Amino acid sequence: VNGSPASSGSADISVVTVADGAVRKLVTQDGPDTHPVWSPDGSRIAFESSMANPAFYYANGLIAVVPAAGGAPVALSSSFDEDPSLVAWKQSGLFFSASARTYSYLYRLDPNTKAVTKLSPVDQTVNSGFSLSRDGAAIAYLRADAKSMAEVYLANNKLTDMNSQTTNWTTSTLEVVSWKSQDGAAVEGVLHKPLNFDPARKYPLLVVIHGGPTGVSRAVPFTSATYPVDVWMAHDVLVLEPNYRGSAGYGEKFR
Repeated sequence: VNGSPASSGSADISVVTVADGAVRKLVTQDGPDTHPVWSPDGSRIAFESSMANPAFYYANGLIAVVPAAGGAPVALSSSFDEDPSLVAWKQSGLFFSASARTYSYLYRLDPNTKAVTKLSPVDQTVNSGFSLSRDGAAIAYLRADAKSMAEVYLANNKLTDMNSQTTNWTTSTLEVVSWKSQDGAAVEGVLHKPLNFDPARKYPLLVVIHGGPTGVSRAVPFTSATYPVDVWMAHDVLVLEPNYRGSAGYGEKFR
């Protein structure tokens, strides 16, 4: 880290030789360069980078690669319009996770062609916590959706049943709604409705604004860690969580 060790915006990457503790600087460009991952053959290192963009706080982050022996970093994910989070580098490619509107998925990046492939098997799900086997053939992860909190999956097979405890809890229905902003831009939000919702009557509406500021509200139940959204579902109240401009998941221009 350059300058203040408290500044995540100036992180650099070095290689430490275990035998003698020697430190060799590898990536020293401006801005944050973080989360180094070795290639399977040890010849290259991939990392998350701003590629010295001073607008790194709100601009898309990038996955870049540099020779392990040293050299100029090269960005690989410039065509991907969101913030990628590196997971692993396997023989079949670089794996990363990223938000996609209110959802999040696993992707594979070919370090040679720079092609990106979405791997998560089910749409409209929030996937996280990815762990790959040594050969990259098996993928374990957490998956949540509008009806279920996160469960552990291996490929498309559910291994846990944490949601069984919620059977008798007061819940709501969740849906992603959208509307047009004053300039015509589409804006989405998560709408919480009581289970006995009647479209013919009017309800009080509470609006809960996420922080971040580049955060995102997702259609996943029991998200009252900060604001007691779920508490209001038993009192015939609608709650809207808008993903206003600046929210993550909608690309760099929107953010």
